[in-house]
Amino acid sequence: MWRKPEGDFEVVETPKYERTGTWRFILAGLFAANLFLLHAMRLTLSVSITAMVNSTSSDPESLLNATCRSPHLINTSLANTSTTEPVVERNGEFNWSKEEQSRVTYAFFAGYMISQVPGGYIAQTYSFSWTVGVGVAFTSILTCLTSFAARLSLYALLALRFLEGIGEGVITPCIFVFVTKWVPIEEQGFLLNLVASGSTLAMVSTMPLSAMLCASDLGWPSAFYIFGFGGIVSCILWLINAADGPEHHRWISREERDYIMEYRPPSTKRSPKFVPWRRMLLSPVVILLSIQSLAKCLNFYTILTELPSYLKYMFGIYIVEDGLINGGIHLGTASSLVFCGWAADKIIKERILPKSVVRRTCIAVSGFIPALCLATIPFVGCNYEVILALILLNCICFGFSGGGDSLLALDLAPKFAGTLQGIVGTVSHSSGVIAPMFVGIMTNDQDSLLQWNLIFGSLAVIGAVWTALFLTFGSTEEQEWARDEHEAKDDITTLCDE
Repeated sequence: MWRKPEGDFEVVETPKYERTGTWRFILAGLFAANLFLLHAMRLTLSVSITAMVNSTSSDPESLLNATCRSPHLINTSLANTSTTEPVVERNGEFNWSKEEQSRVTYAFFAGYMISQVPGGYIAQTYSFSWTVGVGVAFTSILTCLTSFAARLSLYALLALRFLEGIGEGVITPCIFVFVTKWVPIEEQGFLLNLVASGSTLAMVSTMPLSAMLCASDLGWPSAFYIFGFGGIVSCILWLINAADGPEHHRWISREERDYIMEYRPPSTKRSPKFVPWRRMLLSPVVILLSIQSLAKCLNFYTILTELPSYLKYMFGIYIVEDGLINGGIHLGTASSLVFCGWAADKIIKERILPKSVVRRTCIAVSGFIPALCLATIPFVGCNYEVILALILLNCICFGFSGGGDSLLALDLAPKFAGTLQGIVGTVSHSSGVIAPMFVGIMTNDQDSLLQWNLIFGSLAVIGAVWTALFLTFGSTEEQEWARDEHEAKDDITTLCDE
């Protein structure tokens, strides 16, 4: 047996041989590199579009009329002049309205959402390594064609971004399949969040790097070419080195192969032939987890996509030009995710706390403290430093999900973790579309401190309520429908009959 119950604790027995071998860590690093480049391809458009679109001003009036004044602006003569940012002549080649620019963002997330479940199912049932390889290659090639599509027409760019979303969307559920196939149970939290941190680190570096490339003589297309070509190289390295399990790998040592196969969950040692779709989709725990993840990601995507607008219109500064703010926030999130995943594994392994207590504690911290941070912002007025500190703390505490709900697909249904994460991801990542729409409705294109305070207050209430509901009615234990494959087959028949 790979584990034995001892009271409320789950005890992982120590292997009888040394834990030699590093291939699981090499593959985790390659996977993280793929995610880094995929998210760089996604995010670079948000910077490059400022160079693509024809605009003769960086909107100095919005800075002059900023509701609050940041100390940076107050301490400079710019605060007393007609503008707080030099007017920059931008002769972009495309005359796209704000609405048309927003459609480009929505197109990506539309494709990203609808491909999560198919991606998880294909990876779980057939091959996760080839699903990752094809998804990265497909997205990278399309990224290299961005300038061609944009110059062809806006609709060509919309179609390309939609297809890019599909290509990237199949990758996220593959993380969970990789972990169930390649990672011993006591290392799953750390390695899963190490892989996932690749996407967060992309948020730290992509914006300033893309801005430098757009401002260079190479022009805005260079950002897409560089990240797209990098994705192709990363894909080739992945396909050369990856396999669907240690038992299929060409170069892994016998010791590492035996260690992984003995100490990974036994239910994942073979791919399932049937998925209990009906009971999975109708499971109260899955529904609660999906909505709770949506509420939490609504907070995250609002900060990710709308923080530049908030700082611009409230304080008169540009977050794109303040790499310290942008980098600090996302680096804090990435560090917290990896550390909390490692700490959760360590606490469970050392039997300090039961797994269920660790998971629920991390869920509570990642839900309630960010809600408290956002709820506090309206009470600090225009205190720039305190607001930034609260936003940073909000994102760091969000990283506690690395030891909590980010791992629940592995706990609830280890055999179907990829498919389950596809379902949860489809719901949660819809916040990438909902967040800018929500902010647009709340501000009505007339940003004021009161409107933004209402936004932060609403996000706080939504996050706290759904966290409380999941902690009250949800579960962190393996579900009954995830255990019996014969019942899964009957479930498919019932679903088809209906």
